[in-house]
Amino acid sequence: MVLGDALDPVAPAASTFTLLQTVQLLASTLNYTRQRGPDSASVTNGSTFDFVIVGGGTAGLVVANRLTEVEDWRVLVVEAGDDPSLVSGIPGLFPFLIRSGEDWGFQNVYEPEYAQGLNNTTNKNTSYLPAGKCLGGSSSIHDLLYERGNPDDYNEWAALGNPGWDWDNCLYYFKKLEGVVDQRILERPTATNHCTNGPWNIQAQKVNSDDLMKLTAGLKKIAELKNAPYFSRTDSKVVTPDLDECRAFEKGTDEYWVCYVKQLASTTYHAVGTCRMAPLSNGGVVDSSLKVYHTSHLRVVDASVFPTQPCSKTCAPVVMVAEKAADIIKLDHGKRVDERRAVGRVTMLTTSTRQRRRVRETASVHFYSEHHVAAYGGVTLDATFGENRRPGPYPIVRL
Repeated sequence: MVLGDALDPVAPAASTFTLLQTVQLLASTLNYTRQRGPDSASVTNGSTFDFVIVGGGTAGLVVANRLTEVEDWRVLVVEAGDDPSLVSGIPGLFPFLIRSGEDWGFQNVYEPEYAQGLNNTTNKNTSYLPAGKCLGGSSSIHDLLYERGNPDDYNEWAALGNPGWDWDNCLYYFKKLEGVVDQRILERPTATNHCTNGPWNIQAQKVNSDDLMKLTAGLKKIAELKNAPYFSRTDSKVVTPDLDECRAFEKGTDEYWVCYVKQLASTTYHAVGTCRMAPLSNGGVVDSSLKVYHTSHLRVVDASVFPTQPCSKTCAPVVMVAEKAADIIKLDHGKRVDERRAVGRVTMLTTSTRQRRRVRETASVHFYSEHHVAAYGGVTLDATFGENRRPGPYPIVRL
């Protein structure tokens, strides 16, 4: 009853506490109730594949999905996690997936400029960084928000030496996945920048920014609301916490708000840029075709290639990058990028304990990709085969 008492010190909130207990119990139960994913494969010595994708996450499965649109291409996907739980498809239950078996449970490195208010935690000045450890990756443990960022974000990518990654080029791949259902979006002057027949059901959304000065300016703007006519009449005041580390600064000054942000700002779990796409002379790890410098037959396709952080959550931009990467790969191999009539073969290799060594013969394969998890709450989407072609069965085995 401690939680109930804390919420209402006068009257015990037994019903509230019971409700929270019920939700937590339900979420815990769903965490152990897996969505049915593809059976895992047993890869034997001598097996050959056209492409090996390490990580069946947000980008990896989108790329696998698109590459197998090319007839006779064989793709191996290697994934460390299990199937996502039912919780992954329920908006609002994302917090219950943090620190679960579907989360790698990373911590970021020490950052002296941010999260200074975390000094009393076990990991000083670090923030928790959840990352999906299951099919679908972080798209299976996120909060199902769709944000593309600002066009200038992607024009900056191109300006940094990445031809083909400007807004106009990236917009095509954003629109490819959009199934806008919110009429308000379609009534805006920017309606032509959206699409209605993609797999994601899109509604109006907000845009976020994590930059220090923008956060500081935003807080100042919010504080100025006390001067609005209504708040002025009610003698409203800005309520700010007394932070020991900021006592040297007068509340409301730029110095105070900068200190405030440095103390309380923390990650929102959207790390990017560790394999930055840029010219080698500018510190890049991959080129504009996402090929790793000084290697052959190796590309990186995920948020780590972002040259800069877009002003948005990273889920939709990651799928955009994966969609564009698949087309780049097809073009590099002389294939049409609009080839949709035939499907190659994909083999899923995971570390799941379910259905050990059980062979299943099937003529289609289920994919968990960012498309399906975000749009359909984790419902699988069958790959289909081209007209007038009868595919032969192939084995998919759970380890």
